[in-house]
Amino acid sequence: MPKHSPSAVPACTSPVCVRRTGRHGRQVFGTGRRWQAGENYRGLTIVLYMSNNEERNDDIDIELEDEIVEEEGRTDKMKDMRERLKACEQESKTNLDGWQRARADYANLQKSFEEEKTAIRRRAVEDLILDIVPTLDNFDMAMRNEKVWETVDQQWRTGIEYIYNQLKDSLRERGVEPIDDPSVDFDPEQHEPLETEDTDDEEKVGTIIEIMQKGYRYNGRVIRPAKVKIYRASN
Repeated sequence: MPKHSPSAVPACTSPVCVRRTGRHGRQVFGTGRRWQAGENYRGLTIVLYMSNNEERNDDIDIELEDEIVEEEGRTDKMKDMRERLKACEQESKTNLDGWQRARADYANLQKSFEEEKTAIRRRAVEDLILDIVPTLDNFDMAMRNEKVWETVDQQWRTGIEYIYNQLKDSLRERGVEPIDDPSVDFDPEQHEPLETEDTDDEEKVGTIIEIMQKGYRYNGRVIRPAKVKIYRASN
């Protein structure tokens, strides 16, 4: 193929099939544009060679140095690396999202487990208290009538009162409080009306006359309402 210098080759005025020649062989790398001697391709000056095929004299081959072939190879590798990096980033994001969801689910599970464990512990303590308070009721019934209680042997009475107070103090230290104040307003969440007494005084209607059986709270939660006697309006 005859070689023409850039200054000797006129401008090509028809679309050309541009090829490259290097150690990788002749390969098509672009079509359908017009080339002119001396044009710049990726920083290199194009050297045009006229084709020996007279019937296809509109084809012009371009001889490029091996550096261009290597540069294009690097470009392909960079493109492939970018695609792989993008895929890795997407996979990483998917894995991160999954890990965050799993972490949130685990935290919620732990919270639910702790709440359930606390509720089980509270119910167990409440059940134990409810098993103990009937003993306190028996003490209260025995000492309710002060005149009769004072007739009991003093030493024996003192021992019983000591045990009773010690038991109450132990429960109080663990958050157990009695509901035994008759001066407070009737509260259906804390009081259970057991008996009623008629009254014409509207101000007394619904007020507590007597605590017939103590109620108890555990850490502010009513575990047994107090049984009370209250006033009701006369018909």
